[in-house]
Amino acid sequence: MRSSHFYFLKEIFVLNKLLKIALYITVISSFVTLTLNIDAENFIVARMTFSDIFGLISLFLFAILLIKDKTQIPVVIKSLKYPLLMIFGLACSIFLSLNTKSTLVEVLIILYLVLLSTTIIYAFKNSLVSILFPLIIYTAFITSFIGLYDLVARNANLPVIFKMASKEVGISGFRYFGQAANYIFTMLTILIPLRYSNYYKTLEKWPQKFLSITILLGIIFLCTTGRISIIISFAIGVVLFILLNPNKKGVMLAITSLGLLGVFWVVITLYMPSLKQRIKYRIESRVTNRVQGTSESDFVVANFKGAMDAFSDNPITGSGLGAFVNNYSKFEVHGTYLKVLGETGIIGTVSYFIFLFYFLGLLLKGIVNNKKTLNKFFKYLLPFMVANLISWSYNHHLRKKEFWILYAVVYIVYINTKAKDALNLNETKTY
Repeated sequence: MRSSHFYFLKEIFVLNKLLKIALYITVISSFVTLTLNIDAENFIVARMTFSDIFGLISLFLFAILLIKDKTQIPVVIKSLKYPLLMIFGLACSIFLSLNTKSTLVEVLIILYLVLLSTTIIYAFKNSLVSILFPLIIYTAFITSFIGLYDLVARNANLPVIFKMASKEVGISGFRYFGQAANYIFTMLTILIPLRYSNYYKTLEKWPQKFLSITILLGIIFLCTTGRISIIISFAIGVVLFILLNPNKKGVMLAITSLGLLGVFWVVITLYMPSLKQRIKYRIESRVTNRVQGTSESDFVVANFKGAMDAFSDNPITGSGLGAFVNNYSKFEVHGTYLKVLGETGIIGTVSYFIFLFYFLGLLLKGIVNNKKTLNKFFKYLLPFMVANLISWSYNHHLRKKEFWILYAVVYIVYINTKAKDALNLNETKTY
């Protein structure tokens, strides 16, 4: 009997090791959004990235672990309850969808990302500081370093790492600059609170050293993307951070951000005029000098009108998730809130906001618990989460792997903080 139990534990140990290795590769390569073959007729091949190969391997190993150790199933179901409720609401749009195949694909992509996030929670719930935070730090460092190198190399006519590299914008391994901006902004949303929280002191030597460098490179890389909506959102996050933390930490973040912005502008003025011109044009056409009748100005109105038209035509389930394109516009709906409303109707919108309020509830309850455990991670995360809520009005986050990494981090920090709070309470009672 003991021998059988020993082999069971050994098997679980090996499977957990393999799962973590697969997740390491999944997360580290998550910034490469270039697909295996974008022109393939098979939708799986057309949408799958290198990271997704190992993501699917992770899900397979996770499924085997749950079959082997059924005691973990209730815990997993608990973490999945609200994300799956949202997916059910979004999936209801399949029945009256104007493009059933597109809707099915979109729902499956979000389901895959939800399951991947759950797998990350399962694998790293007890190794947040020792494994998951360092993994995110190194991933963001690699993303920013390669992105900046490719931009400089392209301008200096040097060899690049990714052929997609451009002279005018930071893009590197991403399909387009908007993805790059969304990705690094989400990573900074995790890393800046980490740098100022008590978690920073518990990091090992090398992740601790890399963290500050990664944040600096990340801010610079974000600026090179020229994605004005994300850059403004990040700036809002910094301002809120300073207002909520009018102390040395807030001042240091302000000085760092402004200093990097100044150095960045001087460098691109001297050495990358095409990048400077692109950023200047995007700022003027979208913020400081919007001209009525131009595509930049009219798109916002057309985007809102199209989403409302889709909702009006079918208020219950909308046009179908992903079915807006080629039925109401040649472009997809920009912004999660409008996209969910127009493409999934009342059912999808209600289910999405239930999930969103649950997600924000973890953060707010975490802030209360943080006061007792003296860990300020959620307090420092709050301003950047508000900034994300603003950015999601123009960008779609449910289909982004980095959002589900953020969700996993928030969930793990919450359950760990809650567990410590319960432990402190029990110790007080015992005393």
